[in-house]
Amino acid sequence: MKTLFISYAGFDHKLAKKRIIQIPQLAGCELIHLARSTSVRQHLDALLQPVGVINTGLEVEHLATVAGLIESGLGVSLVPELTLFQFRHPNLVAIPLNAPNLVRPLLIVKAKERSLSIAAQGLLELIQEKSRSGFAP
Repeated sequence: MKTLFISYAGFDHKLAKKRIIQIPQLAGCELIHLARSTSVRQHLDALLQPVGVINTGLEVEHLATVAGLIESGLGVSLVPELTLFQFRHPNLVAIPLNAPNLVRPLLIVKAKERSLSIAAQGLLELIQEKSRSGFAP
């Protein structure tokens, strides 16, 4: 299973009215980054290097901080779709990013000799079902 990326902007940002964002449309945008040690940041750095986004110098570890900075008008950010719940705010807009090559694998790891609990087995089955149907969990 792989995650998609979503762009977030304040409702008054130039990208806020877009239905989907193409990578080149991020040129000149002030980007709020996640910490360099995150896999998200590593994937995005490789993708955005040739685009010409503006590095705000804002690099944070917590998604709630990213949301607050965006709401304050300090830039936009790109985050995995699985983090949508962190950005539920009336002044923020989620815009899908058209970047089919930008994906992160999601892995499920379990102990080889142990069975899953009923709850964990249910979660695994739900994830597998959603993955087959083409929808992110």
